Amino acid sequence: MMPNLLDLAAIADFRPHGDDFSAANLPEAKKGLDFHKSNKTSESWVKTYLGHGGDPTDPPSINGVSYTEHVAFLVIWLCKFLACPKSGGITKEFQALADVLADGHQVAMGPIFLAYLYRGLHELYFPELSPTTVCPNDKALLGPPLLNAPCRKHYVEDCFQFFYECQERIREHLSICLDHCFPDYLALDLSSYPTAETKDERHNMWASILISRDLPYGLMVNKGRNYHCGGELYYPAAVGYQLGFIQSIPIPPMDSVNLLSS
Repeated sequence: MMPNLLDLAAIADFRPHGDDFSAANLPEAKKGLDFHKSNKTSESWVKTYLGHGGDPTDPPSINGVSYTEHVAFLVIWLCKFLACPKSGGITKEFQALADVLADGHQVAMGPIFLAYLYRGLHELYFPELSPTTVCPNDKALLGPPLLNAPCRKHYVEDCFQFFYECQERIREHLSICLDHCFPDYLALDLSSYPTAETKDERHNMWASILISRDLPYGLMVNKGRNYHCGGELYYPAAVGYQLGFIQSIPIPPMDSVNLLSS
């Protein structure tokens, strides 16, 4: 079992495919945000940029929110709720991504943050260990009800005992995200012949979900020791049953920059 790109799409609407975004070739930051040490806590960041009127060079504001405030919001969202850097503060690492999102680009967020998730982790497929059972709703994301459900308390020994005694999982246990049809890009009927409009979309989405590769970890390459970069092995061949395939014994990955902690 492992979280995959299909899971992130169904749970949090992180696209498995989309516009290119390369950590090795980041564009220059558009806004000179204040990343000094005194402004790196969430509280100070919010005080600095909440209601910020923007700069004369900003694009027009949207619903009263200036471009600068929008980018600043995305930076704190990425740091505090998605990537959760070890420093626990606001880092410059995510400003370029915030700029791209603020400009309206459909970035493939799934591969970016699955790498961060692999250095974290929790479960959805084992209701015996997860929060109080959440009934899937095909017309909504799975994430909010999971976050709002009361947590069950477990000792480490209880979890090991459960997995040791777990003999099998029926299809219903493993198809929660596979059978989900929200967001809309997941509702592509694989049994139908693709049209000209859906062919590329279907191809790109499932190629991203099914192709084994290294997911880049870190968005600041060669920018100093404070920014950590690397790779996390994405190996869906090991969890074919989760993705609706017959599960065979997977061939060990042939190549990866990270075969130690993935």
